[in-house]
Amino acid sequence: MSPAPTSAKNRAANLSFAPASAGYRPLAYASGDAFLGDVEIHRPRCVVLDLQMPGIGGFDVLRALAQRQPGVPVVVITGFDSGAARGTARALGARAYLCKPVDDRALLAAIDDAIGTP
Repeated sequence: MSPAPTSAKNRAANLSFAPASAGYRPLAYASGDAFLGDVEIHRPRCVVLDLQMPGIGGFDVLRALAQRQPGVPVVVITGFDSGAARGTARALGARAYLCKPVDDRALLAAIDDAIGTP
């Protein structure tokens, strides 16, 4: 029997477990569109952004975020690593770039570094 597929919302919620356990208050979104619709209301201290998601892609979200909320640090995660993706993420202002599966300690260290927490 194959495992049940997980929705984008469930994957986002699973990724938010480590930051929540470290005292952060993460908000999980099912799509880039949903996040961008809410970003004016909830200015994030840091964004953990998957490049592959339903609707608008991660690079487009990164571009839009830079226009709407300049200076918000972004930690990019992806399951489809490439030199081109790394370069684009950095050129668009990503503070960190992590490959899936994401280690909880590496994710927390990237978030802490992005927001300047020792």
